[in-house]
Amino acid sequence: MVDNNEAFLRELKQEIEREKFAQIWQRYGLIIIGGAVAILAGVVAYQGWQAYTTSAAQEAGAKYEVALEQATSNKLDEAAKGFEEVLNTGSRGYATLAELQLAATHLEMGKREEALAVYEKLAKDTGADTLLRDFARLQAAAIQLGTADWTEMENRLTDLTGSGNAWRHSARELLGLAAMRAGKTNEARELFEKVLSDPEAPSNIRERARLTMERIVAEDLKAAPQTPAPAEAGNAAEVKTDNAQPAADGEARIQSEDAGK
Repeated sequence: MVDNNEAFLRELKQEIEREKFAQIWQRYGLIIIGGAVAILAGVVAYQGWQAYTTSAAQEAGAKYEVALEQATSNKLDEAAKGFEEVLNTGSRGYATLAELQLAATHLEMGKREEALAVYEKLAKDTGADTLLRDFARLQAAAIQLGTADWTEMENRLTDLTGSGNAWRHSARELLGLAAMRAGKTNEARELFEKVLSDPEAPSNIRERARLTMERIVAEDLKAAPQTPAPAEAGNAAEVKTDNAQPAADGEARIQSEDAGK
């Protein structure tokens, strides 16, 4: 009897659960189906986007490599067109690299204004990587070194000379050269001393800084007033006295001989 009751209770429980499920499905079935379809569509769309972006990145990478090979082969016009195409249609990473290469190609072609415009655009692009933006700022300043005044060069480079900046060594060198061009020797000396005292400075930049410091010291010595050293003045007096003594002795002998006569 007990077993029959337990079996009846189990069947009743199952029936209630089936009825609850039927009610839930009748009320919310379309919503559940719609949600499942939406999730599935999202997964399919994400996978499709991944496939598309991978394909687009591969295509941009291939175009970038072709343009780079053209630049290496001195086909600069073709290279510039290739870099511009990647810049306008490629993924973010390849577009930024193409932008830098395009500016470098313009420089190699002697188009300084075009190169400067590209570097300036990248330097102001807040969405670009900070390291690449700072590099663009550095390159723009290098182009302006021969024409910009001291204030402009300060504004362009001072932020890049800080101890934590990856481009500080080149920035200090450029700003030091700008200071020398502006006749600000003290500022130039301070900047080149920072280069020489930084153990992480590249050897080529350190060597140029050393040569420039030697030039600064040589110019300081040349500009300093030339005065005779005290020891030299004393020696000159001794020579004059020594030269005068024989003459005095000779005069004394002549006077003595005259007196004897």
